[in-house]
Amino acid sequence: MTNAGTADTIATRINLRAIQPRRLQIKSDSVWLCVLLTVTVTSLASSCNSSLHPLDQFPVRKQARYFDFRYERNSLEINRRARFADGYINCINHDFFKADFDYPIRVFVLEDRSRFEKFVHRELRVPGPAGFGIYVYSKKLLATYEDSGLGTFTHETMHALVEKDLAHRPAWADEGIPTFFEKFYGYWKNDELVLFWGFQNPWRIEELGTGCLSRKSFRSGKTTFLMSSDGGQRFYLCP
Repeated sequence: MTNAGTADTIATRINLRAIQPRRLQIKSDSVWLCVLLTVTVTSLASSCNSSLHPLDQFPVRKQARYFDFRYERNSLEINRRARFADGYINCINHDFFKADFDYPIRVFVLEDRSRFEKFVHRELRVPGPAGFGIYVYSKKLLATYEDSGLGTFTHETMHALVEKDLAHRPAWADEGIPTFFEKFYGYWKNDELVLFWGFQNPWRIEELGTGCLSRKSFRSGKTTFLMSSDGGQRFYLCP
């Protein structure tokens, strides 16, 4: 009995020694599994929050024929902006070139310039000065703020159209052609928007200075764009 009991005791101790590391291993694996799951869930949550937050920030939506507007707050200008936006595309189609695009163009309108700059830096992750508006090619969206003016909207929208429809443009046209479309006058003729072009912002003329100007041209559709430059990135366009 004693020997048997001793043998049983030894066997038990040996089995325990064999089992304990395995139990520890299981616990260790479980800990790492929990850590892995936590990291994965956190990453997914962060990703979801990052992708959903911009839309949550813009509860007011106005869908037009060519645009999908999202505002931070309800504004008196929403309907007017949507009407003008569609009329603007019709003008481009009629007077300049066929504005083909994978419509609608998404437009995010912030309440003011401060909130706009934070949105550009934090949500769009675009560094540097935000200016009055921005078009992000990779995301196919336009961002601006309520008081930035219609010229900002027409300029940034033209970036999308130039990229899509003017594949053989010269390098200066990337910024030059949108610059041409930022200054205009017009009126509504029933449901048709009538716009007059060929005006320049005074601050752009001031930037040109009185130095020697070079001239280049680019024809697209019905229009020849003429660029005058001082050799740098400053220019204006004439129809």
